[in-house]
Amino acid sequence: MRYTGIIMLFIVLFLFDNYLYGNVQVDFINQGKTYMNELDIERAIYSFSKAIEYNQNNVEAYLQRAKAYLLNNEFEKSSADYEKAMKIDPDFVKQRLNIRIYTERIK
Repeated sequence: MRYTGIIMLFIVLFLFDNYLYGNVQVDFINQGKTYMNELDIERAIYSFSKAIEYNQNNVEAYLQRAKAYLLNNEFEKSSADYEKAMKIDPDFVKQRLNIRIYTERIK
């Protein structure tokens, strides 16, 4: 019984930790988007970077930071973030960037 209580405590702490970090990531991304709208690109980059610190697989944070780097004329960093996002979840990136492939039938 004692071990069951300890295991349950670890499960609760683990779930709370994931919930907390998930909210922190979203907060940093939203903060970064606000800075982008205000054209405060340096602060936006900082916010998106903080979101990535919490989760290095956060595709949305990489895409937003790539856009900020692009606006800041940091093309290599922007490209690196787009590539990282594509490696994590290529389908999401294609959908998010609204990439469409059109084929024409040659007659």
